[in-house]
Amino acid sequence: MRKRFRARAGIEPIIGHLKQDHRMSRNYLLNEQGDLINTLLAAAGFSLRKMLQLLIAEALNIFAQFICRIFAPIWNPKYTF
Repeated sequence: MRKRFRARAGIEPIIGHLKQDHRMSRNYLLNEQGDLINTLLAAAGFSLRKMLQLLIAEALNIFAQFICRIFAPIWNPKYTF
């Protein structure tokens, strides 16, 4: 019983974000097919947002490495005159 509560405690924040960020609180589509479409679109949006965050983080990392390589001779006392 305790394991089930722990699993639910880990999932609850994700469900809350889906409801708030991806319009899952109210379904405006009709029937079971509308429920399925709404759920699939919300899951796709959730996944795309996660991938976009990873892509942005990787781009920032590459940019930071680029900047460090350009300015490393300036910051390193070994290269100063």
